[in-house]
Amino acid sequence: MYTEEERKEGRRRAKRKWDLKHRGTQEYKEWYKEYSRLHRKEQLENLRSRRKIWIGLIESLGLNKCSKCGYSKCQSALEFHHLDPELKDAKLSEWVVRKMTEERKADFLSEVSKCIRVCANCHREIHEELDNSGYVSEEKGVLPCVESGAL
Repeated sequence: MYTEEERKEGRRRAKRKWDLKHRGTQEYKEWYKEYSRLHRKEQLENLRSRRKIWIGLIESLGLNKCSKCGYSKCQSALEFHHLDPELKDAKLSEWVVRKMTEERKADFLSEVSKCIRVCANCHREIHEELDNSGYVSEEKGVLPCVESGAL
């Protein structure tokens, strides 16, 4: 039985051999179009499954709603805000596309502990306040969500 890495390498070699023989032909263009479509589909499926794993971890931490206004309808609209930008080590939004390992999980949890989870609207309000005043400290808190009735 081949490992996933060996299968990928075999596919790469076969594709390279086929490319060198058929490049520029109509057959190649049709094959490449189909190959690209299937590859994109596979990548999307991988991304969706990885995202579900990360979202499950985030929800298990109780971070499934905005800490300012309580919005929880759409997880994609929730973002992490670093309370102290100087302590920011990683961009958390990029973690959900990575494969979860124990090391990454530990790093992620460490980074999450420096953040609050807010909806996109509240996040924009926080940053607007930061732009106007410089820095929002924990004592001062962050701006409350404007009650717009849109949520």
